[in-house]
Amino acid sequence: MDLLGLPELDHTTHYNNVEKTIHVPIVIKKTPKFEITEVTSFQDLVPGSSQTLNVTYKNIGEKTAYDSVLRKIAIVPLSTNRATTYIGTMEPGQEKTVTFDIEADSDALEKLYAINSEIRYLDEDDELKFSDTLKIDVEVEETRTQLSLIILAFIGIIVVGVYMVINVIRNLDHYK
Repeated sequence: MDLLGLPELDHTTHYNNVEKTIHVPIVIKKTPKFEITEVTSFQDLVPGSSQTLNVTYKNIGEKTAYDSVLRKIAIVPLSTNRATTYIGTMEPGQEKTVTFDIEADSDALEKLYAINSEIRYLDEDDELKFSDTLKIDVEVEETRTQLSLIILAFIGIIVVGVYMVINVIRNLDHYK
């Protein structure tokens, strides 16, 4: 049996340096994307009270979100009156404001809390999708124990009245 070639070598390797640009297309599917643009409230949230929040969501994505539903997740000591709110269809660039109540437990600490929210929607292929988590900052403020102006005025009138009665009684004893 005759072997051809170099029998002591089982293979040979040849390396060449090549400079070549390979274009790899990366396709990013256009989707709805949401952000919170405004959070407003007309009263302070103190321990043991409730507050109405107006939160504006905007679709900053490039596609429409159909049948959108907002889900809010509040952690103790905060709670919401509704866990979900129907938003409807949101076109790209469209904003919608959602109004809901939040309540702080009476033992809530005075600090900044976050309510997590996410939007569940149907895409253009009728597939169920979820947005990224969007945080709503809510501050529980210190309880203010202020006497109202009417109560202070009433106390002032009583003090002045008692002073005048005592003064009249003293003067009566003086004239006897």
